[in-house]
Amino acid sequence: MKTLFVSPDFKPAPGGIAELYLNLLLRFPRGAVDVLTVRAEGWQDEFPFPVERLPMDFRQSSRAIGLTRLTARAEARVRAEAHDLVQIGTLRPAGAVGALIHRLRGVPYLIYVHGKDVLKERAKVDRSRLYRAGARDILTRAGAVIANSRFTAELVQDLARAAGVRGMEQRVRVVHPGADPERFRPGDEGVAELRERHGLEEARVVLTVARLESRKGIDRTLEAISVLGAAFSDLVYVVAGEGPQSEALARRSSAPDLAGRIRFLGHVPDAELPAWYRMAEVFLLPSRRELGDEVEGFGIAALEASASGVPVIGGRSGGVPEAVAEDRTGLLVEPRDPRSIASALRRLLTDTGLAARLGRGGREAVLRHFNWDRAAAEAWDVVEAIAAGVPRRAPVSVPDAVRPSGSLATGAQDR
Repeated sequence: MKTLFVSPDFKPAPGGIAELYLNLLLRFPRGAVDVLTVRAEGWQDEFPFPVERLPMDFRQSSRAIGLTRLTARAEARVRAEAHDLVQIGTLRPAGAVGALIHRLRGVPYLIYVHGKDVLKERAKVDRSRLYRAGARDILTRAGAVIANSRFTAELVQDLARAAGVRGMEQRVRVVHPGADPERFRPGDEGVAELRERHGLEEARVVLTVARLESRKGIDRTLEAISVLGAAFSDLVYVVAGEGPQSEALARRSSAPDLAGRIRFLGHVPDAELPAWYRMAEVFLLPSRRELGDEVEGFGIAALEASASGVPVIGGRSGGVPEAVAEDRTGLLVEPRDPRSIASALRRLLTDTGLAARLGRGGREAVLRHFNWDRAAAEAWDVVEAIAAGVPRRAPVSVPDAVRPSGSLATGAQDR
């Protein structure tokens, strides 16, 4: 079987979604996936599957001309190479690509969803009849929707109801993401060098790895560190990531009550991440639901910490409770309340037995269930079922509007 994976969100894009797709595709059967995505300046693809990059960026792919180009190239690839199924990595814009190919070629498709994307689509459906019609077409035609959590699956059901789509319950499949227990594992490898480089030789490190935006709860964690006060004078909160809140968070961390206790690392190379997790005594992901579409659909970083044997503090919000099992792999807190975060942090820093038990529980959970091998196997089962269960229609004539131009037909391709 041969599939085409269409997603403007793909490596080297940062974040959990691109990480999810890479880890799934690396574990899918060799030769079964071709990737169609957007350009990445200065990046050289070295994957064991072919990647074609169109000459536009992520934002351009969401605009009319970019979506037309993406659709035209995807349709041309399916027509020329007889793909059995299209995997869609973004509800918008790529969901429309899958729907059009299904209409023209009868080739089935499935869509991966993550939480925020579903809420964004839900808001547009409420505002616009045109978006409602588009969402109805995308969801009605989809052979399956793969959600990263039960929370996200419920959001899909709500979107389907709002768009007037029936029978969605049978087509939504939950496939939890994972972590790599070989890459992320307990130990001290690389830790001493990082401690020396960053002046953390004597520090008790607690860690967050996340994009710096409000829903990640880093602002409330700073207040929690302040609440702990001088009781943990050697505590240092390390934050790895970049984002729109970086300046505001840096200003807050320079106040007298936090001076010298916070380290913002910015972007951390992938090769260094495992050592940062190993250094940490506690990992924090106190994510919260914000107005609009800001929500944590799952929380892959929490699994990376668990794989490293580190106890996790997670926000009781969105899909985080599916990644952090209360009193088994970590502690859940009220993410808007700094005192709730401070209380959980104090427990784990003072009760080393509890911290060790939760760290072991997290590692066991990754080995047992939350790993990429299991996630890829479950996702591929869905791919095979949809490809086998939906008959292909006879090809129909393709409107000129979706035929590829000469420049698209020879788009840059890295293999």
